[in-house]
Amino acid sequence: METTGKSRCVLILCFALVYREGFPSRVIPVAGPDPFKGKAIVGAPRPGEKVFNVMQFGAKPDGKADNFQAFVAAWKATCSSREPARFLIPQGTFKVGPVPFAGPCQNQAPIIFEIIGTVKASTDPSEYTNGEWFLFESVNNIKIIGSGTFDGQGASVWKYNDCHTNSDCAQMPCSIKVNRATNVLLHGFTSLNAMGFHIFITNSVV
Repeated sequence: METTGKSRCVLILCFALVYREGFPSRVIPVAGPDPFKGKAIVGAPRPGEKVFNVMQFGAKPDGKADNFQAFVAAWKATCSSREPARFLIPQGTFKVGPVPFAGPCQNQAPIIFEIIGTVKASTDPSEYTNGEWFLFESVNNIKIIGSGTFDGQGASVWKYNDCHTNSDCAQMPCSIKVNRATNVLLHGFTSLNAMGFHIFITNSVV
């Protein structure tokens, strides 16, 4: 008997359903409460939101200048704001060494840390004494989001990594570390060429 493409699809579906019977159904875990209450991950600034653009604090998007002080100043202003706040890395290429983003912060609403441009890591290994590039510590309710890129420039330091032959080696710094934080969302951005791990989360709830 000639069978059409449609009938063959129906037969395959029937066999698939029969084959599936007899197997125990898989229990899908129920997600916990949404700490961000269903609000958009990325979008226009919220009503009353203050945007702290790193360029307003002296950051230079030339890929050469050290932007440590500008990033620290922008974060200090973001974290101390009592209004909804957004830390913004705009278009451009920003070079910076290890930066701590420490809390607790004043704001009860989620802080938005948005990266649109590209951040390039300093390639001097001696700067990374604590083992990370971007450290988010003791910060509650934060969204680390955006369409931008964290470029760890790992190719410049991978030659110093001897962990494949030395069991007592020093780990290369990770690009993003989250420590002692709660209600953390990481979404959308790209992490390239990490020196060590791309993202390391410890003692936190994400």
